[in-house]
Order: sequence, then C-alpha cells, then structure tokens
Amino acid sequence: MTSDVADMSSPVTRGELRDELAQLEHRIDRKFDGQERKFDDKLDRLERKLDDKLDRLERTVDDKLDHLERKFDDKLDHLERKFDNNLGLWGGALAAQISELAARIGAELAAQSSKLAAQIGESENRMLNELARHTQAVSESMTR
Repeated sequence: MTSDVADMSSPVTRGELRDELAQLEHRIDRKFDGQERKFDDKLDRLERKLDDKLDRLERTVDDKLDHLERKFDDKLDHLERKFDNNLGLWGGALAAQISELAARIGAELAAQSSKLAAQIGESENRMLNELARHTQAVSESMTR
C-alpha cells in the first residue's frame, strides 16, 4: 500500500490497512509527543516566569511592609516622646497647683490658729475675771 498510495482503485487487505493505521498512529504519536514536549517546555517557562514575578512581588510587599513598620515605629516613638513631654508639663502644673493650695491652706490654718488663740485668750480672761469676782464675793460673804 505504501508504494501505491495514490491508487485508490486497488483493493486493500486488512493487514495492509492495519500496517497503514499503525504507521499513521506512530506518526500521530510522534507528533503528539513533540507537541507535548513543546507544551511542557512552554509550561515550564511560564511557571518560571510566574515564580519570578511572584518572588518580585513578595519582595516588593516585604519591602513595603518593612517601610510601613519603620514608619509606624517612628510615629509611635514620636507619640511616646510627646506623651512624656505632656505628662511632664501636666505633672509640673499639678505640682504647682498643689503647692499653691498647700500654701493657701497653711495661711488659712495660721489665720484660724491665731483667731482661735485670741478667742481662747479672751475666754481665759473672762473666766479669770469671773473667778476673781466669785472669789471676792465668797470672801466678802465670809467676812461678814
């Protein structure tokens, strides 16, 4: 059959048909294998490209995350310093208010203490005068 491919009028035996089909199958298998290798090669190249792009993307994301982390840490440090400064200012203002209040309370206590001492002195003088008057009355009543 291979020698007379163009002659379609001659009868073909089953064996010849099987040989032709086997040869055809073998050619198709070779072509398919070649195409499969090409496809595998293209798929491998595509996979390598994709891996490279993913690696670059991962590095980019890591770099950006590192940058954001540094930026966040810097901002946090700044806020901590600002808080410490404000706390120092507030603490100083509070200490000044406490000192002022203590001075006012001390002055008020001193004034109240002086007033109380004066009142005690007056009461003592009144009681002594009253005692002297009673003593004189008792003395006069005894001498009579």
